[in-house]
Amino acid sequence: MKALLTDSITALKDSLERYLELRLDLIKLSILSKISKISVFLITALVLVLLGSAFILFGAAAFVVWYGNVYGDYLSGLLIITGFILVLGILFYLIRRPLISSMIIKSFADILFENDDEKL
Repeated sequence: MKALLTDSITALKDSLERYLELRLDLIKLSILSKISKISVFLITALVLVLLGSAFILFGAAAFVVWYGNVYGDYLSGLLIITGFILVLGILFYLIRRPLISSMIIKSFADILFENDDEKL
């Protein structure tokens, strides 16, 4: 009887250790998954910002060259583009919180608080 109880306690201890190891592995995988999703989001955002900036830069340069060729005044073309970029900067500054912050917070919240237990 005593041997049976000892064997049962040993088996329970082994099962508990295995369960805790598996649970720790699940937590590690969940953290790894979330970190990778956040990294992909940040890299994608960075690439989109760089591509958008290059598009605006080359578009502005093309406009200045076109304006200079058509009207013979490159300085006016540069001033027009400078004003346009200033207006874009002011608009971005004014809508940064409602647009950008909410989008980033929602994306991070979706990644961090997704229910991993439902996937099992």
